[in-house]
Amino acid sequence: MLDGLVQSHSGRGMEQYPPAVHHTIVVTDIENFTDPDRTNLDQLAIRRGLYEIIERAFAATRVDWTACKIEDRGDGVFVLIPADVPKALLATNMLSQLARLLRSYNAHRLTRTGIRLRVAMHAGKVHYDPHGVTGCAINHAFRLIETRAFKSALRASTGSLGAIVSAWFYEEVIRHYPVAEPGSYRRVRVRAVNGGGWIRLFG
Repeated sequence: MLDGLVQSHSGRGMEQYPPAVHHTIVVTDIENFTDPDRTNLDQLAIRRGLYEIIERAFAATRVDWTACKIEDRGDGVFVLIPADVPKALLATNMLSQLARLLRSYNAHRLTRTGIRLRVAMHAGKVHYDPHGVTGCAINHAFRLIETRAFKSALRASTGSLGAIVSAWFYEEVIRHYPVAEPGSYRRVRVRAVNGGGWIRLFG
């Protein structure tokens, strides 16, 4: 390490990068966002609703939205939460707030503009560069959100929210807090992810 940078060998010689930073990683994805029955205006309404719900859920959990790194994904949101935010809050309060707000939101919407949401959570080291962020932990979280068994489980559910967490997140956080209802999670296999994931359906 030199002057706060880490060194790496590449084809162009020795390069220097800032050291990785630990984050909790949250990825959200709206089910069937690109459904042909949804117009452009429907999608705009859904996106606006999604951001309102997520920001309100974070505020209710006392997580500073402005302190997080947020990337829009079109049909979802990618959030990096600072390491000093207790992960237990995210596994309990934040998920329950999302479920509550989604129920309230959907109660006053047509099916075409309603939101059924998948959420993935993991934690790990993230590297920053001039173009954004990268890291194996981020890849891990995105593999979780795309898990076929997870998508199928939410599709078959009558609820509006499904959560999938990494094996690490389940073992290190959720199983230690009864209020997180660890018994409501079930383990699933995830392609290219050691240990698989744990899913929970709300409602």
